[in-house]
Amino acid sequence: MAGEDPKIVKRMTGLVATGALPGAAVGFLGDLLTPRGGWIAVGLLGIVAVAVAIYLIASLWGREESAPAPWWHRLSNKDSELNWIWAGPNPFLAHGVHVVMLFALSCLFFSAKSFASADEGGILAKNVTAIAVAQKQLGISQSMLDEQKKTTTILSSINEKTATLKRETSDDPRKELSNSGVQWDHGRLYQSLREGDARVVSLFLQGGMRLTSSDVAMAFERSPPEVHSAIAEYRQLFNTADCKSAFAAIGANATLSATPSAIKMVRTLCGNPDAKAQVQVEVERWQASHARQVAAYRKEEAARQSPADCVKHEMRNGGRTLADEGAGFNPLSATTYTTRQEMLANINAAAIVGLTSDKLEAIVRAYCDKQATAKPNIDIDDQQVRRWKAVADWIS
Repeated sequence: MAGEDPKIVKRMTGLVATGALPGAAVGFLGDLLTPRGGWIAVGLLGIVAVAVAIYLIASLWGREESAPAPWWHRLSNKDSELNWIWAGPNPFLAHGVHVVMLFALSCLFFSAKSFASADEGGILAKNVTAIAVAQKQLGISQSMLDEQKKTTTILSSINEKTATLKRETSDDPRKELSNSGVQWDHGRLYQSLREGDARVVSLFLQGGMRLTSSDVAMAFERSPPEVHSAIAEYRQLFNTADCKSAFAAIGANATLSATPSAIKMVRTLCGNPDAKAQVQVEVERWQASHARQVAAYRKEEAARQSPADCVKHEMRNGGRTLADEGAGFNPLSATTYTTRQEMLANINAAAIVGLTSDKLEAIVRAYCDKQATAKPNIDIDDQQVRRWKAVADWIS
């Protein structure tokens, strides 16, 4: 091909022919013999190749041109066309070293992949049914099958024995959990809190499992009094800096219907000055928010007009002012419309297909009839205020 460097072609061809292909061939054979431990031989061969590459680099490093050539170098000197194999400004760029390293990497790669699929007979047997059948027919995979049968027999025997014996008891909480088939895992503690399993929760606490704000919230809402008492007893496992997060995670309804044992638990965990100050900030924040909502509600309520006055006001100037306002209204500006925003949205939609004066007046009259009796669409429920006040009372 025009412009192609013959040296590069020679180098790449040599790498593939003397490094990659032999490595792949060895890897293929080792993978075929994986049930007999073939991947081990391939891996060892790769390690040996790495050692050889290191030896070659060390031999070439700093060698004087006048020095006798190493024995392996003299093998290629018989053909002057092969001298380039060891040429280069430093040993790391020598083609011969690259060949050995490529062979080593190929062997190590195939060895690792075969090991990962060893239980299934290797990469080829895993993906090619014919290879798996051939292994079985040639007796290659028989030892693996025998070992699997032996393991299955042993496990069955163990299961039969443990099914007829009581579980071992221990003074070590973690061992006791293990004997009960419960893994020492924070997710398992959270599940036990949700299920109200007082025994398992107590063992986790005795073993020193730390409590998070989510744990306390779940115990508050779902666990029985025994769990509340256990958590209060091991309060040192909870970081008091997480008190506010725990209160925020507890639902408002659960807070306002709290049981005495749950209240006692959070008082024990969070009855400290820092938590009290944080809760008081929340109380004041929600009080201010509620006050703003009530003021907006009253203002909109006071602005209601009789249907006749409303129509007269909105249709002033022949309705041109309102039509312009409706045309410029953005329907996506709010997720919950007030009564008037609902009218503007209707005008905006009608303007797309052509807004007539009769259609505008019909929309206005529907709005004016509705606004005369409709309550403002503003939430003035003080549940959040009551919720945080309750928390403040508990820990005061």
